[in-house]
Amino acid sequence: MRPEEKSFPYAELKGLWPEGVRHDSKEWYISDAEFPEVMGMTKEEFRKLPKWKQTNKKKEMGLY
Repeated sequence: MRPEEKSFPYAELKGLWPEGVRHDSKEWYISDAEFPEVMGMTKEEFRKLPKWKQTNKKKEMGLY
């Protein structure tokens, strides 16, 4: 399942892997509306971060 097709509440993704969600990209399954609340930035801003900063943020938020 692709993130564009389905989103999940952050609470369902934190530490868990709903069926069909790719383990290496859980953050993209958070809705566009909830993403800034959870990550403190938009998806576009997050996408621009260096990979190591993305990884650290995902670990911090329990998405890794």
